[in-house]
Amino acid sequence: KLGTKVIQGNLGVFLLSLPSGIIMFGWWGTWVVSLLGVTGAKKVCHEEGNEMCSIELSQSGWIFPWVLFLFWTQQVVKNVIHTTTAGIAATWYFSPVEARGCCSAAVCDSTKRSL
Repeated sequence: KLGTKVIQGNLGVFLLSLPSGIIMFGWWGTWVVSLLGVTGAKKVCHEEGNEMCSIELSQSGWIFPWVLFLFWTQQVVKNVIHTTTAGIAATWYFSPVEARGCCSAAVCDSTKRSL
């Protein structure tokens, strides 16, 4: 019940998490394109008329760091949302008036502290 009251009292939580999801979706697309570019991925068909093709990588050593970059970015975005939500909930619990509105001091301060 408390979580529902916090979200109803401050829509900044929703307004923070929705754009973050959209940003991560865009980041994932950018990540895929950059991974293909940095590894030098090329589609190779060995025989004409044969539908069997493969993808060859000229720089396969970049795959592990790129996966690590994606995981790290996802974790940072997730933790910013988590800590901002916790800060808003704590502010709302102790001072509901201060935590009202989507751009209240609770939202701005919690987001700044999480970064």
